Amino acid sequence: MSRPPSTRPRVSLFPQTQQDLTTKCSCPDAANPCKHLAAVFYLLGERFDQDPFLIFRLRGRTREEILGALRAGRQGYGAERQGHGAAAAIGAAAEKLTDGRPLEELIPTFWQEGAPLEHFTVSIAAPEVGAVLLKRLGAPPLGQDATEVSATLTRTYAIVTSQALDLAFGGEEEDEPATA
Repeated sequence: MSRPPSTRPRVSLFPQTQQDLTTKCSCPDAANPCKHLAAVFYLLGERFDQDPFLIFRLRGRTREEILGALRAGRQGYGAERQGHGAAAAIGAAAEKLTDGRPLEELIPTFWQEGAPLEHFTVSIAAPEVGAVLLKRLGAPPLGQDATEVSATLTRTYAIVTSQALDLAFGGEEEDEPATA
């Protein structure tokens, strides 16, 4: 069973601190990293740009294994959430729009005019859970300042939500934006 992203263990693909890397060079330069190690890091960076899946290969996983695991996780997580809130509504709307046909059949008609928009509805409302994105991401990796930054971002999200709802529903416009 797949777990929601907020409850999965947090493992970084890349080193977070200098202590995460053990580097050694035989040159007489006392600096770490020396120019030789810096060149290795630079070349690795170039290779990661060319093939982002190289980082997984260095950790023992192939591209196919990673993509397969992502697909399986997405399918499992989506199946667990069927019938729950927005995900179910989106799934039902997509099913209705595609008539259950596979994507490959829809590609040739992608740019053609679809059904009239007279039954198209938009729902504008404050989120059920405030600052849900911040909660899903967890505390920022900022040490002692993490709590303060999270609180500031949460207040900012609330202000932005309030102002967006005011704009959407014709609330009173202010001459100057509100400050936190």
